[in-house]
Amino acid sequence: MSADAGDEKRPTLQQNIESMTKLLAEYDAEFQAKQDKLRKDMESKIDAIKKDMIDMTLSAEPEPPVQASTTALGGTVDLTEYEKFVKHPYFTYPGRKKGTMYVMVPKFYTKFQVGWLLDTVDEVWNRYEVNQYAVLFGEVPEQIRKHLNLPEPIRVTVEGDTVTFNPEDKKFVKRQLNRHMTDWTDNSARITKGNEYTIIDQIIQSGHVPFRPNPVQPHHVTYGHDPIELRDYQEPVWRKFLKTGAVGVFHPTGSGKSYIGMAALARIRVGRRRNLVIVYSRTLADQWAEYIARHVPEIAKHTVIDTYHGFKQFDEQFGLTIYDECRRLPAHTFARLSTISTEYRMGLDATPYREDGKNHLIVSLTGFSQGLDWPDYMRRYGPGYHAIQVHLVKTSRGKLDKAKALYDPRRRTLFYSYHLEIGGKLASMLSLPFITAATENRLGVMRDNHSFVASSVFAEGVHIGDLDSIIEIDFHYGSRQEEMQLSGRLMHSKQKRKVHHIIMTYDEFDRYKKRLLSLEGNGFHVQLIEDGGGAKRR
Repeated sequence: MSADAGDEKRPTLQQNIESMTKLLAEYDAEFQAKQDKLRKDMESKIDAIKKDMIDMTLSAEPEPPVQASTTALGGTVDLTEYEKFVKHPYFTYPGRKKGTMYVMVPKFYTKFQVGWLLDTVDEVWNRYEVNQYAVLFGEVPEQIRKHLNLPEPIRVTVEGDTVTFNPEDKKFVKRQLNRHMTDWTDNSARITKGNEYTIIDQIIQSGHVPFRPNPVQPHHVTYGHDPIELRDYQEPVWRKFLKTGAVGVFHPTGSGKSYIGMAALARIRVGRRRNLVIVYSRTLADQWAEYIARHVPEIAKHTVIDTYHGFKQFDEQFGLTIYDECRRLPAHTFARLSTISTEYRMGLDATPYREDGKNHLIVSLTGFSQGLDWPDYMRRYGPGYHAIQVHLVKTSRGKLDKAKALYDPRRRTLFYSYHLEIGGKLASMLSLPFITAATENRLGVMRDNHSFVASSVFAEGVHIGDLDSIIEIDFHYGSRQEEMQLSGRLMHSKQKRKVHHIIMTYDEFDRYKKRLLSLEGNGFHVQLIEDGGGAKRR
C-alpha cells in the first residue's frame, strides 16, 4: 500500500472537527438531560414538601391564619381576610343628594377608582361620589349600581322639537315632562319653543341619553385616504360611532383621542359638506392643523378648524363636527355651538368633569359616551404613572426659589403659571421665553427652546413628545380639571423618569388641595415634600 493510499484513509482535519462537534453535542444533550431530571426531581420534592406542610396545617388544631406584621401598629394582618377585602375593597353610604352614593376606599388600595373622587377623610380614606352620570362616563361595579337610589329613567327620544316614547310609558313621561310639552299623542309630544335644552337636560339627569341613534350611512364612509390604523381599544369607539353617529370619547390623556378624530375626519364624506373641528384655543387649532398635514394631508382642503370663541359659521351645514375638549360645551357662552348643523358629531375629552356640576350636559351635547378605565389603560397600554411631587413652601417668594432649585437645564421642562405676572417674573429670573396668548407661533417657540415658561395656553391638549418635567408654580385655584390636564402633558411624552413638580404655599395647599384629587382619582401617587423637611405620601 502506498503512502498516498494511507493518507486517503487517515481522517482529514474537517472530519476530525465534525466528529468532535458531534461528540460534544452528544455530551451536551446528555448533560442537559441530567440537568432537566435534577430540576424535575427538585420540583417534585418541593411540591411534596408544600403538600406535607398543607396537610400538617389542615390536620393541626385550628390556629390563626398566616399573618404578616405591620410596622405602623406592631400588629398583624390576616391574609385570609385581606383576600376577602380585595374582592370588595370599599363600603358605601347614601350621599346628600338623591340618587347619589358615597363610596369609601382605603387610600393605600390604588387599584380601585369609581365615579368622582370627592375628598379624603382622615388622610386614610378616599371618598368617591357616584351617581347616574358616573354610570354614563365609566365602569361602575354592579354591586354599587344595585345600591344606588337612581330615579326612574325617562325613556324617550328627542328629535328636533319632538319627543317620542312607547305608548305604555305615556303616563309616566307626561308626569315628568308636561310642563314644557304640548300636542300630546299616544307616542309623541312637541317641546314648547325655547325649552329644547331644558327637556334634554332633565332627561339626561334621569340617567337616559335621549338621542335616537343616527347610524352612519354606508355611502358617507370612505377609506380611500385613511393611513391611520386604530388600536384595539380605539376600534370600539369607531364601531359605536358607525352605529349611533354621535359619540363622546372620554379616554385618558395620551391615549390617542386625536387619532380617533383624524380617522373619522378622513373616513366621513357627506356629499359636498365640509367637516369641522372645534377647539378651545388657537394653540390647539395650530396643533390640529399640523396633525392633519402630517398624517392625512388630503383632508385639509375640506376640513374647517376653529375655536369655541371664534366660530361664526352657523349658516353652514357640516358632515362631521368634532368638539375637542368637549367639557367646555356646557358653558353658557359655548352651549350655542351644540346647535351647529351637522350630520354626525364626536366629542373628545380626557377629563369630562366640571366644577359647576354640569357633567351630565357633556353627554347631552356630544352623544353616546365611550369611556376607558384609567388604571386599566395605564396597566395595559399606557406610558405608566409618572411621579407627582407637591412641594410645600412658606412664602410666595419661596415658590420662585424652589422652582429655580428644582430646575435641571439638562431636562426639558415646562414651567407653568396661570397668572401672567408670576410667570413673567419666573421667565425673567431663569432667562427663559414666556409663552402666552399674545405669543405668535407658540408651537414654534416651544420647539425652538429646550425649556420655557407657559401660561394657560399650554395647560391642555398640547403634545410635547420629549418633555421630561413640569414645574407648576401658579395655578387656577382649586381647578381639578386644570391639574389633570396639565399633568397629562407628561403622558404624551416618550421620555423616562418623568416628574410633575407642584409648588404650593402651606396656605394654598389648605385651600386648593382638592386640585390633587383629580390625580389621585385616576391612580397617581402624590408625594408631599415639606419646606425643610422630608417627603411623605399624601
